[in-house]
Amino acid sequence: KKKKKKKKMSDVEPKKHVNWHKRAMAQLAKNNYHKAISDWTKAVELDESFIHGYYYRGKAQQRIGECGKAHSDYNKVYALDASHEDVDTLIHETETCVTNYEKALHFLHKKDCASAQPLMEELLTIAPYDTKLNFGMVECHLHNKDYQAMLRYTANILRIEPQNLDALLLRGRAYYSLGEYEMAIKHFKSGLKSDPDHKTHKAEFK
Repeated sequence: KKKKKKKKMSDVEPKKHVNWHKRAMAQLAKNNYHKAISDWTKAVELDESFIHGYYYRGKAQQRIGECGKAHSDYNKVYALDASHEDVDTLIHETETCVTNYEKALHFLHKKDCASAQPLMEELLTIAPYDTKLNFGMVECHLHNKDYQAMLRYTANILRIEPQNLDALLLRGRAYYSLGEYEMAIKHFKSGLKSDPDHKTHKAEFK
């Protein structure tokens, strides 16, 4: 006989906001940021005064670069409890993120890495898993042939999106340029596993 799948607390008692909070924390532990954010959204819908829901949703949003949304959540935390932990610092950080984000991408679009890179480095201390910023850093370091740095920033992308084909491709190329051919092949294979018909991964694998 098949064992019955154990029900989650959020399934058994879906109207308890704290159960959605617990599920969100479990998702976050597995780097499932978007699922965690969705669960915290459910928690604050059930209890609009649930301060931990806004705080942790804001933290998760900030880390993946959704600074405007995070800023809004931190302001809700402040409205509920102005003395709550590090909320003043977080409000300031997300304001900086919102202000400098478009500037960084503007310079990057113009291929001006000298101007973009310092801004992106600062932003990544606030939003370390923002995909656009990490790809921007990869682009600049590829131009400078800094392959170790490429590994660092592609790792940030793959932590949140393990099957991101562009990140796998660039990481594979970085390993290849460093002479680590087995690691390069591993990443090209991983890309082909997700998309067997991907032309660039096929070409690199050959």
